[in-house]
Amino acid sequence: MGRGHCGEEARGDRQEGDGGDFMNHRLRRDRRRGLYYVCMHLDGRRIAYLNIDDKIRSKIRNKVAEYLIVEEG
Repeated sequence: MGRGHCGEEARGDRQEGDGGDFMNHRLRRDRRRGLYYVCMHLDGRRIAYLNIDDKIRSKIRNKVAEYLIVEEG
């Protein structure tokens, strides 16, 4: 699966401590297969690319839905 096949993407960034480490992540969904992946980077280097199971995927969806409902209300 190439990067061009990912249909949806969510990003997050976080600064770690005073050391200047910069951690970010992306949540991606493959359109054809309906699979979800998390790609984690530290200081610009990719350190992990993880496949997410259905249980974790539903937790992520629920958390995103919580924030969307709060912002609209």
